[in-house]
Amino acid sequence: MPEKKSRSSLKMHRWLSAIVLLLFLPLMLFAGLWLRQSLGALETLDRNLATLAALEHLKPALRRALLADLTTEPPLQLDTTGHLHLRSEHQTRAVELYFELLNPGNLKEALESGSELIRLLTSHIEMPPAAPPRAQTLDLLIRHTLLEVLLEANAVRERTLAIANHPLLNISDKLAITVSGGQYKLVADAVDRFTAELLQDEDWAADPQLRDLATLYMLANRTFQTSGRRLLVSAIEEERGADLYLAPVLRDFPQLIAATLDLWVGAIQTSNQELSRLRQESLRSVGLASLSGGLVIVFTLALAVLYSRQLMEQAGETLIHLESLDSLTGLGNRQSLTYTAPAPNEAEDVWSGLLHLDLRRFRAINTRYGEDIGDQVLKAVASLLKSMIPETAQVARAGGAEFIVLISRLHKQRDLEDLADRITVALAAERFVHGHAIPLDCCIGLSLLKAGSGDLERLLTDASLALRAAKSKGSFGTCLYAPHMRQSFVRNSEIAKDLQEAMSRGQIVPWYQPQICTRTGRIVGVEALVRWIDENGAPRSPASFLPAAEEAGYMNRLDTVIRARALSEIARIPICREGSFHIGLNITAGILAEPDCVTQLLDATSQAGLSPSQVSIEILEAVMLDRPDATPILKNVTHLSRLGFHMELDDFGTGHASIASLRDLKIDRVKIDRSFVAGVHANQELQTFTRALIQLARSLGIEVLAEGVEMEEERRWLTANGCAVLQGYLFARAMPFDDLRALMERQPFLLEIVPPPGRQTTAQAC
Repeated sequence: MPEKKSRSSLKMHRWLSAIVLLLFLPLMLFAGLWLRQSLGALETLDRNLATLAALEHLKPALRRALLADLTTEPPLQLDTTGHLHLRSEHQTRAVELYFELLNPGNLKEALESGSELIRLLTSHIEMPPAAPPRAQTLDLLIRHTLLEVLLEANAVRERTLAIANHPLLNISDKLAITVSGGQYKLVADAVDRFTAELLQDEDWAADPQLRDLATLYMLANRTFQTSGRRLLVSAIEEERGADLYLAPVLRDFPQLIAATLDLWVGAIQTSNQELSRLRQESLRSVGLASLSGGLVIVFTLALAVLYSRQLMEQAGETLIHLESLDSLTGLGNRQSLTYTAPAPNEAEDVWSGLLHLDLRRFRAINTRYGEDIGDQVLKAVASLLKSMIPETAQVARAGGAEFIVLISRLHKQRDLEDLADRITVALAAERFVHGHAIPLDCCIGLSLLKAGSGDLERLLTDASLALRAAKSKGSFGTCLYAPHMRQSFVRNSEIAKDLQEAMSRGQIVPWYQPQICTRTGRIVGVEALVRWIDENGAPRSPASFLPAAEEAGYMNRLDTVIRARALSEIARIPICREGSFHIGLNITAGILAEPDCVTQLLDATSQAGLSPSQVSIEILEAVMLDRPDATPILKNVTHLSRLGFHMELDDFGTGHASIASLRDLKIDRVKIDRSFVAGVHANQELQTFTRALIQLARSLGIEVLAEGVEMEEERRWLTANGCAVLQGYLFARAMPFDDLRALMERQPFLLEIVPPPGRQTTAQAC
């Protein structure tokens, strides 16, 4: 058998040697492909430069449309020929948009036409991998951020002008001004942050024109925001639209538009210079590729003979390489990463860093659009990461929707965090995949090691722990590793193991916190809360084990256990079977997203002998967001509401639920978060926000419950301002079932009704 293997090996070696000797023609092809690739990179740069030139030529038309600037005459036609290489339908659309820009009906139409035209022209820009981080920032400013400033600023102006014509301001008008101002501040501050970085960058600081434009923009933005704040104050204080403090906003708007346009053109010119420099480098690369190709052809035959004996070893190495390659994205996998520790003399000044990135809710994208679209998204993310990382860095796909970036040498710890921030912003930019607008956000875990103080495995482990911490913050979370995370992971792992045993032994039970009607003082409902009763009979706080349960994936199982037992116990109290009584169940987003969610809840309710109208489904406001992953959740919520379940929005005021969502999903009650309740009787600013939340809900016919009530003064204020139901330590803490049953029989809470001065109580009937 060994002799047979030896013969097979020798035969293979001879065949492989012959193949190596015939590599002359393939290597010529390789040299040609190398040259072609270099020319392709040069063509891409030419296309980018042509796009920037076309954008710069838009300035006269934009100034004329947005600022009524007649000093310069814009070209009558847009030149879409040359290196732009637009498809015929895109060329036609670009011409139409340019005509609309030259002849706008109003400022809003001019902005929309200009924005769509710019997005169409810049859709073909591909930032080369060699581009420095500052070029990425310029690209974001040109494509998205500055355009959003113009759109949101005009939205503030138009919405405020419309509301100023209202004789009386209602709560929706005031909220509209507040929301519009907040949206503008979000995008404007992003540009402000980029320009502030621009002023601190040594390369940019050397460009006085761009530096001056950035300074003028920051000044115009701050002036406009100052006027906006004064407008917001007037919106809160005044009752008539005519009294809104609108004049400064209208006065400062043209200066903001002019400064933003000037900075946009300056960014285009600076990007043009940067790409021109890269083009010169590409020309040198073309020459080097041609020279190298010639040398390869000359030495191919000699090298083939010399390396024939090493071919078997090289073939093995190739197989190893293929095993470490991700076939979908073309990136390496986790095993492909190589870490070279800096030399000892560098140790004092050099750090090594690693980013572990996870795309949030990627499974929902696959579910909604299909796996083919999901694959395209992963490819786009891989391409984006490769274009943003330094040349010496490595990027790999760790599996699923996770990616890893390894940087062996960093001179500043802050550089790693800056890269993570840029990646987060770039992923959040709108992108279209096969005609679908796909929103992306991510969590990133960061790890840093002083050169020579650890290895790759240490970096990977620390970054994974930091990613866990980032995920706990929600979307757009980044987190740098700290030692306590490892301790927390070990502790949570032990807690999760004990928790699994506790669920098997029946130690996970519901406790109940009463909900009191402000009109009658009766207990009209309870919220079922999870408790872990240890071997000694002492309850453990949810805060001590829920984080571990979430990390271990036990939340759905906990929900199921608590739901079944709570419904069964409440059904045993006769008074709780009355139609006006509700048992509140906290349902996780994981269960709400399951296809059989409605069936689970309906079966559990029926088995307990209760009707759906007696069960209050508490959902977090975060699930009301208009996102792809929220679609199955919102579908199930709508179905549950139609079946008669009492739908309750928890932590109201802390998320972004729209008025349309509250109406369309038929929310029966909102629960005001404790942050809007604590000390509300003594804080006038807090009273403004809390009262607005109560009035908004009641104007839509939705009942209001306030949780976390701990003081008698808070109770009086909330009752007087329209809260129908209260919950908190002022009345009772969460209690076991036997204590609740005794409390229900006594009904000890008799509340004094406290109407506002000069009118009757506004609290709704329970």
